[in-house]
Amino acid sequence: MKYLYLFRAHWQLVVLCPGDNVVVWFCSLKKKPDAAIKGAVNSAMKSVTKTAEGKPPQHGPQWIEAKSHVQTGNYECGYYVMQWIWCIVSGGLKDDWIHWFSDRSPLTEETMTTLRHKWAAYFIQMKKCEPRKNLIT
Repeated sequence: MKYLYLFRAHWQLVVLCPGDNVVVWFCSLKKKPDAAIKGAVNSAMKSVTKTAEGKPPQHGPQWIEAKSHVQTGNYECGYYVMQWIWCIVSGGLKDDWIHWFSDRSPLTEETMTTLRHKWAAYFIQMKKCEPRKNLIT
């Protein structure tokens, strides 16, 4: 499961892996998760995560802070979140987060433009696949 988190006008990404009791945190400003989101996520994970025996885990989830691209401006955080989601979904990533996300360089303008085009094409494709709603009320 992937969740977007907006904190003080800055988009961040939280990836929940309840089967592994792991939470992956992405922030393009290298900020750590605040206590409120960490507490809420830990509580949610405790309620949905089960051990092999079907019991809740004895400890909270393992938090992994992905060391990924760092933004240099103050408006492009949304692009970074879109980049991470694209990489996770298109790559089918479920583990080995540190291996896949270790590049600390900023995204280039060309990368952000390409990313916009990829997401636009994806949404257009999804819209075309959407079943037609009955227009008769």
